[in-house]
Parts: sequence; structure tokens; C-alpha cells
Amino acid sequence: YMESVRRRFLRAVREGLPLAVHQEQKLRVLLGTIRRNARCEVAAWLGDRMESIITGGGPTPRVVQRFARSLAPRATFADSYGATEAGSITRQGVPVRVGYAGDRATVEIRLAPIPELGWGSVADSVAGVRFSDVEAWDDGAVGRVGELWVRSPQVCAGYWNDPERTAKAFVDGWYRTGDVAERFRPYRFRLLGRTAAAHRLGPRRLLFPGALEALFETSSLVHQVLVEASADESRAIALVVPDGAAAHNSPAHFGAEFRRLLELE
Repeated sequence: YMESVRRRFLRAVREGLPLAVHQEQKLRVLLGTIRRNARCEVAAWLGDRMESIITGGGPTPRVVQRFARSLAPRATFADSYGATEAGSITRQGVPVRVGYAGDRATVEIRLAPIPELGWGSVADSVAGVRFSDVEAWDDGAVGRVGELWVRSPQVCAGYWNDPERTAKAFVDGWYRTGDVAERFRPYRFRLLGRTAAAHRLGPRRLLFPGALEALFETSSLVHQVLVEASADESRAIALVVPDGAAAHNSPAHFGAEFRRLLELE
């Protein structure tokens, strides 16, 4: 029965046919069933003795974290963040300790202005940001947002035979990660996105279109979405291709759905 509902829905989407309310409700039941089955299949494959789940590399989207936690609710979960140039940097947003036993040091992190976005008190510095500028600007305040710089025994000296790239990425022993982070608690950091992907909205806000698009596309109302800054860079604009069953909804309905998703994040 559920398979017949799925086939009718896909046909309606392909041909642009309207779906009745009761069909949309059946579709939502079907999607919920698919999610539950996927979770059960993965959990069965991994077994019921999983004690820990660890992610590594770039920051893990929260929707992925929630799915991973649901696979083994009793297992501990750790989201580790690092880079090839700097090794491990944070775990659950907290700077890690690196090095060998007896000679371990906590990774140092500072948040720096972002000149290319006009972000920060030295944002008009054409020559770039020096570490002395960073020290003066990043006072350790909760809520501070900037490019994440890192220093530790694991940070490499530079790029082989590439002095120009090295000069841009390494400043006074610090590595510029190219990631934008927020200090949301003392000594705890939240990764927001890449500096290259960010847009500035007014004097106090940064927009990361890719992160919002990934979040909004988790909604059953959305088939595709494109997020961009307005021409005057005062607000974000979303261009939405509705899922077939949601095409009759008003823009206000999608706005309410997006606000709900943002609150979950």
C-alpha cells in the first residue's frame, strides 16, 4: 500500500498534478516510515553494543549529529574538528590537548577580523591582519565571531615550495584556518562556515548560504532552495522550489517552516 502511495506521489511530481490533502498526509506518513526504517537498518548493521560515535575533519552538521545520536542513544558522541595543517583543534567545541605524554599543550585559539568581508576593527587593513591586531581585537568575549586562528605543536611550518600561499595562511606561528567561528561559551567554539562562503549583512551579521540551504532542504516542504544576500546586503533571500505536495503553500508558510528549523538549530 505504501509503495502505491509512493508511486502516485512521484507521478504527480513528474507531471505537475495536484495532490489532495489526504494524499499529502499519506506522504508524510511514508516519509516518516522511510526515516525509521533507515535508522533501524543502520542500527542493526552496527549492532547494539556501540559505546561511542566520533566524527572528525570538518564540522558535522547538526542534522547528521542528531541522526547519529538516534542510532545509539546510550553511546557517547564526540564531534572533533581539525585540519591537515594543524591536526586536531577542538572536540565538542573545546580546544584539545595535543603532543606526547608528559609534553602536552592545549591548542591555542583566537578569533580574528576578516578583512575581505570588512569584518572587525582592522577590517580596512589592505595588507591583512597581523597577530598584534588579533590580540587587540579578540578580548575573549562570549559572542565574538571571527576567523579561527590556531597555534599548537602540531601546526606545520608552511606549504612545500609555496611561499606565497604560506605567507597568506601562516602568521607569526598561527595558522589561519579559513573557518568562521563563534565563541558561544568561555573556551568553547562553534563553527559557522568558511570565510570564502560568507556574505556580510549589515554591520553585525554574516550569512552562510550553503549552511542554510542544507538546513532548509531537510524540510519535507522543500525540493530545492537557493539562499543569497539581497542586492543591498541588508537581508537574506531564499528562492524555493517546493516539494510537489507543498506547492500550494504561501511564502508565509515557508517562512514559518524556516524559522522553526532555525530554532531547532
